[in-house]
Amino acid sequence: MPVMRIVAAAGDEIKKFVPKVWRLARELFQEVTGFIFVALALLFTFGAGGLLHSYRLMDGGVDSMVRVAFVAGFVLMMGGFGVSCFLRARRISRDR
Repeated sequence: MPVMRIVAAAGDEIKKFVPKVWRLARELFQEVTGFIFVALALLFTFGAGGLLHSYRLMDGGVDSMVRVAFVAGFVLMMGGFGVSCFLRARRISRDR
């Protein structure tokens, strides 16, 4: 009979442990994903051929204005995704 109690206790502990590990894994995934999105936004803002470079080369033509608009949209989208991931990670950590 003590073996059954040990198995039942081990099962109860596993049922408590697995959800905590799962939440930690989800939080870490959201933080890593947020970092990647923010890094992409910064790369396309300050990198060669990025938003600042395109803005400096803008000559008033339609092509250059469209390029700046697309790069600005991409930067805003990636930055928004990054912030969203960090906020989601924060919400997951509060649920612990």
